[in-house]
Amino acid sequence: MEAILNAIKTSRLKNVHPVVVVVSSDPKAEGVWKAQNLGCEVEITYRKDYKSLEEFGQQLLAICSYRSVDFISQNGWLPLTPSNVVIEYKNRIINQHPGPLDSLYGNDFGGKGMYGARVICARLAYSWLKRSEYWTEAVIHLVSEEFDKGEIINVSRMKLPQLSFSKIDQVFYEQLKQYTPIIQDKLRPIEHELVIQTLQAIANGLIPSFHRKRRLADLKSIDILKQAKEIAMHLYP
Repeated sequence: MEAILNAIKTSRLKNVHPVVVVVSSDPKAEGVWKAQNLGCEVEITYRKDYKSLEEFGQQLLAICSYRSVDFISQNGWLPLTPSNVVIEYKNRIINQHPGPLDSLYGNDFGGKGMYGARVICARLAYSWLKRSEYWTEAVIHLVSEEFDKGEIINVSRMKLPQLSFSKIDQVFYEQLKQYTPIIQDKLRPIEHELVIQTLQAIANGLIPSFHRKRRLADLKSIDILKQAKEIAMHLYP
């Protein structure tokens, strides 16, 4: 979010109106004071304050309608986006994700609870356990009614360190905990750049498109993928 605001402020992003509002579901999120410091209006909206996801969506739509919002970029947004918001902003709401997704076949590094360091850790564990595919991706996708299932429109790949383990033990866990924040710090600016490039393309009337040539995780690797995600959930509860 901060990178987007600065890109607009410095005219790095062209043909884009200033951001009219930043919405957060967490008043303690760093993005709140960062947005305020850059002169942007902030709304705090708690999911728990609403009886249903639909009511939560109605509040989000009211915030957007009042300010004539025509495009939404989710950057660190954790709650499931309500279906009424997804429908209202079909093909006009994007999300960034810090790991590979496969919107066609599923079996990827997204889904409920997969965000932030967990995604990085899961991808790292998967690569090490497979002893191959030593890379990860920043991903931009259209938002759908399920976590991380929308059509992928842009990706940027980054290499991962190559380590091999014969068993899952304390050393394995310690190495994951050591490397995960390092990879996260290296991937973050790549994510920021990808979001800016994607927004610029959309502002120019060119919606990017991306299609995987093969499954992200083949049928033989699904159990390894599941194991890697469970390890990440354990290390980052």
